[in-house]
Amino acid sequence: MRNQKHNQLIPISDKYSVLSSMRQRTVLVTGANGYIGNAVAKAFNRAGWKTYGLVRRVDDASDLAKNEIYPIIGAPKDFGSSSEANSDHFTHPVFDVVVSNTEDWSNFTKHFEEVRAMLLYIGECSSVVGIRPLVLFSSGCKDYGFTGHHGDSDLAPHTETSPPNAPPILLPRTKMSSSLLQARSEQPFDIAIIRPTPVYGYGSSNYGPLFILAQNSGDTGVLPIPASPNSIMHGAHVDDCADAYVALA
Repeated sequence: MRNQKHNQLIPISDKYSVLSSMRQRTVLVTGANGYIGNAVAKAFNRAGWKTYGLVRRVDDASDLAKNEIYPIIGAPKDFGSSSEANSDHFTHPVFDVVVSNTEDWSNFTKHFEEVRAMLLYIGECSSVVGIRPLVLFSSGCKDYGFTGHHGDSDLAPHTETSPPNAPPILLPRTKMSSSLLQARSEQPFDIAIIRPTPVYGYGSSNYGPLFILAQNSGDTGVLPIPASPNSIMHGAHVDDCADAYVALA
């Protein structure tokens, strides 16, 4: 095999490693029709990855296909050797990266166990062909609880070394995502827990209700907000958030 640029021969023993390094990497993004999931899928595609998007409804497939993302119709529970789905992506899934973006708060524990089983199965199938996937598991910054107010003497930023301190309603997500991190040495994949700050941009935003409140306040010239004026507002554009996922991969 000849390297044209330097006009030298590459040993035949290195041929397959060279070809392997040229292989287009693959990523599966679950919840690819969601706010963050859709932005993440598009960001991976822009970066040159072969991108698959898992969505529950056929109606959501056209938007993915339009953006050169391969739609897979189904749910995390559909992955497995006994899957009835007529797709190798469910029975023999092999991916370099899996981005998990789905939640079901009607039964969080059941859905999480289905996601965990999916990740384990993808890891096992990928390891057969020599791939150890990277899992980017989406949680949220509220896993760390709430910061203080501007001017507080003990005010400090939340970082990856901050201890989890989630409010009660979010404890299931915080504990279960952390359990994946704690078991990383026993799992057939590497993992990072991603805890995005509130995101904004395009047709959705956590800040949207503030603008609705302002619109409905009338012409009084006063917009009462029941919060401390020293509350710290923070956020990131959803595209910047998505680019961070790609950078980690």
